[in-house]
Amino acid sequence: MYVKYEFSALEITEVENALKIEKNLVVKERLQAVYMTMQNLKRREVVKYINRSRFFVGTWIKRYKDDGIEGLQEQRGGDNKSYLTPEQEAFVKDIVVHSFPKDCNYNAVTWSGYLLVDLIENMFGKTYSRDGIYALLKRLNVSYKKANKIDPKKSQKVINEWKLQMEKNSKLQIIKTV
Repeated sequence: MYVKYEFSALEITEVENALKIEKNLVVKERLQAVYMTMQNLKRREVVKYINRSRFFVGTWIKRYKDDGIEGLQEQRGGDNKSYLTPEQEAFVKDIVVHSFPKDCNYNAVTWSGYLLVDLIENMFGKTYSRDGIYALLKRLNVSYKKANKIDPKKSQKVINEWKLQMEKNSKLQIIKTV
C-alpha cells in the first residue's frame, strides 16, 4: 500500500543540512531518497534514480517519519565491543608481551590463539573465538606471527656454508676461463 507523507519546511531543511555533512555513503543515499520524496518526485522516479527497490525507499521514508535522521543511520554489523574491561585487556596484553605460556602453567613455548582463549576463559570467565582473540590482539596493537615449521636440513648455518661454497666455485670458474 502506498502512503503519501507530508513534510514540513523544518524537516526539509533538516534533511538538506544532513546531506551536506553526512560522510557515510549508505546513510547519504537514504537521505537522498527521503529528500527527493520531499521535493515531490514520484516514488517510481526515486527508485529509478537510486537504483533500489520501492520497498527500500518506502522503508527509509517511514523510518525518517518515525525516528527522524537517526532512523536512517546504518544498523548493519554487530556490537564489536570487547567482552573484557579496559583493565582486563591491559592485563592480557601485559601477559602476552612480557611472559611465556609456561609462566601461566601452559606446556607451550609461545602463545597461540587456543592458549589465549583458554587463558581468558579461566581468568575472566569470558569466551572468545580464535578470530575474536586475533581481533583483540590487533586492537591492542600486539603483533603476532603464525608459526612456520623449520626444516632442520635448512638451518641458517648450512645455508651460509652453501653460499660460501657457491662463491668459491664461481671464482674458480672465472679463473679457469681466463
